[in-house]
Amino acid sequence: MQFYFLNIIIAESLFWVILIMSYAEVKESLKKLGLQRYSPIGKRVGNQVWFHVKYMEKYKNVIPYKLTDCISSLNFDINIIRLDLKSNRIALIECIDFNFSSEPLVGRSALVENGELVKITNPSRDPLIY
Repeated sequence: MQFYFLNIIIAESLFWVILIMSYAEVKESLKKLGLQRYSPIGKRVGNQVWFHVKYMEKYKNVIPYKLTDCISSLNFDINIIRLDLKSNRIALIECIDFNFSSEPLVGRSALVENGELVKITNPSRDPLIY
């Protein structure tokens, strides 16, 4: 119980420190911890980079192959692209409420390897679990 209380105090202290730090200071602090955005758009989690499909052109130097044929062959709209930087696998993900929901629901997805569509996955029975 003491450790839990101490964690709350530390977390609250860090929250207030971050609030009074400038953007540059926050960026530098996160960098020291090994945390940083992959780019101004997109989010990196482990070896995977997630970004909205409208930014695909900005990532063309990172995407190892052309996706237009794979995307056009699908019978659903793509909203999110997940690129695995280690395996070069790409997931094309349907997420119809991505632009307006704080907790967007994941729909169908397609896995692409070496420019070839490998697998299409239907949404989970519980769309809140991905």
